[in-house]
Amino acid sequence: MKRSHIGFVFILLLFFDCGVASAQTIWWDTGMAKLRQDNGGTNGDPVPGGGDLCTASGCSRGGVTLSAARNEFEPFQIFIAATTSALSQVNVTVSDLSDGSGHLITALVSGRPKNIVIYREHYISIVSTKLSSSEAKPGLWPDGLVPKVDEYFGEVR
Repeated sequence: MKRSHIGFVFILLLFFDCGVASAQTIWWDTGMAKLRQDNGGTNGDPVPGGGDLCTASGCSRGGVTLSAARNEFEPFQIFIAATTSALSQVNVTVSDLSDGSGHLITALVSGRPKNIVIYREHYISIVSTKLSSSEAKPGLWPDGLVPKVDEYFGEVR
């Protein structure tokens, strides 16, 4: 099995009603991370210990790096958290990804997702739990993923 390792500098275009792009914290993590809306990082910020904090000048650990064999899917997550007030009308777009050596992962074909799909997290409310684990506490928990654009019909969700 031939494996290809591609490092990406991932550029997000974020559009906010308020026009202020400094009112949020942005970081990425693997597809296995489960982040609650009330997550608390080590300094009181929402970034967990394993997250790669990103600013306009780049990410603290260099950005998203993916490694997968052909025809495999490799997920990662980009988290956007409000620092002072609630965010609204956040729009995330992505262009084709390239590793600088000519390898290209095409994002869209005819306006529909081809190889890159953007999802938003849907949260469910857990009112109570009988589990003793400190991780199993009531509140909003990530559950389903809703695609930004339906890949079959091309409709915005």
